[in-house]
Amino acid sequence: MTKPVTIPNTFASQSGNVPASELDANYNVLAAALNDIPTYGNYYLDTGAANALVVTTTPPITFTYTAGAWLDVVVTNSSVGACTLNVNAMGAVPIGDSAGNALISLSGGQSLLAGCVYRLVHDGTLFRIASIPQINGSFVGTASSGISGTPTATFVYNIVGNLCSLQCSAGLSGTAAGTTFVVSGVPAICCGQSGANILTRAIDNSVDVLALVKINSAVLTFYNGLAAGTWTASGNRGIEPKWQISYPLT
Repeated sequence: MTKPVTIPNTFASQSGNVPASELDANYNVLAAALNDIPTYGNYYLDTGAANALVVTTTPPITFTYTAGAWLDVVVTNSSVGACTLNVNAMGAVPIGDSAGNALISLSGGQSLLAGCVYRLVHDGTLFRIASIPQINGSFVGTASSGISGTPTATFVYNIVGNLCSLQCSAGLSGTAAGTTFVVSGVPAICCGQSGANILTRAIDNSVDVLALVKINSAVLTFYNGLAAGTWTASGNRGIEPKWQISYPLT
């Protein structure tokens, strides 16, 4: 039931006989609260900034920094590296992983993703992340360089924790145009590992080749071969159906 739970009757100011029905009404409210699962947990919206989460509970609901106490928090801003949570202005407490290690900044990757619900459990020193967020979505990628006619295709992404997978079931290919190959339209949530080279397969001059792809500034930049080589300026170019890559966001 909705918190806070309000008891309908008080007895301190009453005199004379008090109807038993008033006591029953109080117990009925308590019994309903005990039997209702939402009484034991509601998520709270983070009102702070990136790397500095803030949660305020509605009085008379309270919270104490005690080992074992937990909150489900909807993160408002994606955070990078070290983060804290401040509940009811009691002071910022570091957020750590499930093993109790404080979050650190790695390659500019995201530690907490906006819009995700995290269960944060206080261990007496910091809040441990006790949940793994999962985000699914899709975007339309455009071959903004390298394929004539700038064809498009739908890409699906799946983020579990800090691991992102991209898949293009239909593939994206066409007649080569120039010696580069770039796909634009990648959402920011998929770009945490900025500038990292990821091994993949691609089509160059109608031949399946080993390639590298770099995710940076909302684009996928493909390189022919392991040394960032240029693409053949003719033939068919692109990625084949069921193309997929996986990479860490941090």
